[in-house]
Amino acid sequence: MTKQKTNPLLIATTSIRSAVEIRPPVIVVGLPRSGSSFLSDILSQVQGLYVFDDLYLYREAKAIGADTGYLSEIQLDRLLFFLGWQIRARLKYGTFSVPNMDFEDVDIMNSALRQLYVGQQVRWYELLEEWMMRLAINQGATRWGYKAPQDFLNIGLLKEVFPGVKFIFIQRDPREMMRSLKYVHDMDGNPKQYHPIVYSLYWKSCANKMAKLKHQNNNFLTVKFETMVASPSATVAEVAEYLELPAPNNLQVKKTNSSFQNKKKQELSSTEIWLIEKIIGRDMEICDYQLSGCKPSLRGFWGVLKVSFIFTGYQVSRVFKKKSALVSIKTFLNSIFHTK
Repeated sequence: MTKQKTNPLLIATTSIRSAVEIRPPVIVVGLPRSGSSFLSDILSQVQGLYVFDDLYLYREAKAIGADTGYLSEIQLDRLLFFLGWQIRARLKYGTFSVPNMDFEDVDIMNSALRQLYVGQQVRWYELLEEWMMRLAINQGATRWGYKAPQDFLNIGLLKEVFPGVKFIFIQRDPREMMRSLKYVHDMDGNPKQYHPIVYSLYWKSCANKMAKLKHQNNNFLTVKFETMVASPSATVAEVAEYLELPAPNNLQVKKTNSSFQNKKKQELSSTEIWLIEKIIGRDMEICDYQLSGCKPSLRGFWGVLKVSFIFTGYQVSRVFKKKSALVSIKTFLNSIFHTK
């Protein structure tokens, strides 16, 4: 695909706030392997909107102590490096919502932002807003958003820093979500993240957050994975109406990520399904997912034990490799202990 001409605002050394109207963002939240990347691509086809696929700037900021107060020069450099790396990864490996720029543009954009904030006081979310609006404008959009499934745990904070923010929850049958995670393709994730008990609690946490927001009459939209895959056009029309934007005339549906690319489909064991339904069966029924009534087996429990060792080893290694991993784990545990 031929790269279009770069918008001058992408690499401006002054803030673009005086040139464009800054609107509240749209944030896609939910759980991994629930179709959030596919949803992000659909959203980016809504006229006037650009959604970045996977962006955890708050987690990175928190990992380096930059989540409160103004950024130091070192913190700013680290977050700019992180943001630049995000674009580079999408340009090299991305399928959905890939920015219309090249590697040279990334360097120029980062340099311009660094120059913009020399001697200036800036917070992590102000940097994110400036960065995302530049990308959006370069894509021909006037509004911006991003996908960060875990950010459903940070909704209170995000509502404070982005007044008027819109949230879109993506929800999938937890058994199918976990099956996809367990057998995820290496290009799309790491199957060592999978654990039926942990992700059941994670799914429950997200479902409870949705129920709480609904009870408080908060403004958000829920998109079911199953409905989205069956009828992408109907989903994009619903989303566009929620955002008060025109729906695309010709929706381009790309091939969705699959855990079974070039390999035989595999299922969860009856014991894994039994565990999932024992833990969150009531929540699943509330969300219109029918229970299977599967029975456990001794062999199945040995399989779960094996998965437990793999999962624990993986999480320990993550903590030693990246500070942001510890932030994710602490945020998750906090959500579990505060789940009603």
